Amino acid sequence: MSVPCSVAEVLKEHVTLEVEGIDRMYLNVYVPQLQREQGVASFFRFHRGHQFASSVLMDPISKAFVAALEDFAKREQVPVIQFRKGQRKDDIASEYRKKFSKAEGVLFIGKAQEKMPVFRTERRRNETTGATYPWLVRSTAMVNQFYIYCMDRDFGPFFLKFSSYFPYTAKLCINGHEYAKQQLGKKHIKFEALDNGVLSCEDPKRLQAICDGLSAEKIDALLRKWLRLVPHPYTDDDQIHLLTRRPADRHQGWRRFYSIGRWEPRKGFDQLIRAFLGAFQAKDKVSLTIKYSGSGSWPGYPTPEQALAEALLHAPAGNGWTPQKMAERVTLIDGRVTRSQIVGLHLENNIYVSASHGEAWGLPSCDAKLAGNRLVYVGFGGVCDFAADEDILVPHELEPVHESYRWEHGARWAGYQLSDLVEGLQRARLPEHFSRPPGFEEKFSMRAVGEKMRILVDAATPRISTLPPE
Repeated sequence: MSVPCSVAEVLKEHVTLEVEGIDRMYLNVYVPQLQREQGVASFFRFHRGHQFASSVLMDPISKAFVAALEDFAKREQVPVIQFRKGQRKDDIASEYRKKFSKAEGVLFIGKAQEKMPVFRTERRRNETTGATYPWLVRSTAMVNQFYIYCMDRDFGPFFLKFSSYFPYTAKLCINGHEYAKQQLGKKHIKFEALDNGVLSCEDPKRLQAICDGLSAEKIDALLRKWLRLVPHPYTDDDQIHLLTRRPADRHQGWRRFYSIGRWEPRKGFDQLIRAFLGAFQAKDKVSLTIKYSGSGSWPGYPTPEQALAEALLHAPAGNGWTPQKMAERVTLIDGRVTRSQIVGLHLENNIYVSASHGEAWGLPSCDAKLAGNRLVYVGFGGVCDFAADEDILVPHELEPVHESYRWEHGARWAGYQLSDLVEGLQRARLPEHFSRPPGFEEKFSMRAVGEKMRILVDAATPRISTLPPE
């Protein structure tokens, strides 16, 4: 006599590991304002300055985007292939991954024609005057798609697919199983991998915690990181125009602090990290990003690694900071970046911090204001020219310059208390500091800032011309 068994009962006897997590995710990437005719018309007429919105204006953007992708592939020696009908893209990507030895980078770029929604122009006629005029309408067309296959040090393999025609919608494809395997490797947890999963793991609880930790914020950070690294169709001015017109809650309640400059005593990055860990708890929706270059050796001044260790050592016990929590919320980016990548930092974050003991021009503060961000600043130097009433001023007193540092502007610079910087960061987090002041667009337009720079340069020219030649 046989007793029937269900499929679940049969499989139960063969399960070696049970973990809940995300498999593949296929995410839409698009600019909301450019998904309807009125938004596209506004983009071309009021931002780009054209008299009429027409599909003719889209062609130069498409050609420039494709040319940028081709230049990128040539410069970085990235293979470009044409997908053929019937080919499995996953099989091709798997072959390229086997030959890829770097921690992260672009494996290859694939091209394929696919039917996509687009905008076209049709001629319409005014019933009264009989005159014709262009009118944008939604349509579909066979358009080249560019599949950018990448390897990320945190997420493992993924791809970003871009349409080559306006409004350049994209798709991001990630795999939660690959993310889990990548994180297990980084944490030195032994496991046995499957093609799309994990067969066994020495610490299943930590594996489950890793799967649970794959959040929307981490996926968003992955996308924004790679949009800085690979070409996309929108210029710096386009990004500022589109993002600063989004609702004030574009960061979903997060306060993303950031700063840019050389790693040197004058910039005060070591103080900023300590103030950040002192101002907030690990559970708060806050992050800090510091983009720096030139981390040379300054006697008596900590290196980036030492600054992180010292900040964690002095962090208030009640704030709950651990090395893992700090690594998730505090990001130090070393090396020079392009202007486009700098603009990306301004658009991804919303509170710029100038903890500097003295600034000459303060151009990052100017860029931050153009991006609609708030400032926390020490009022000594050029940054004062860009601060507005709603920005947070950290009080200071003049003090002797750091002994290892040669400061061209005298023997004294701005000194401030760590507690005052902590209070400034906490005040900047309050919602009332995220309302745009009257006259914002006029005060921080490119024309206004350019005029301010012209005045400063004109004032400095006579003094420079009197300096003796080197």
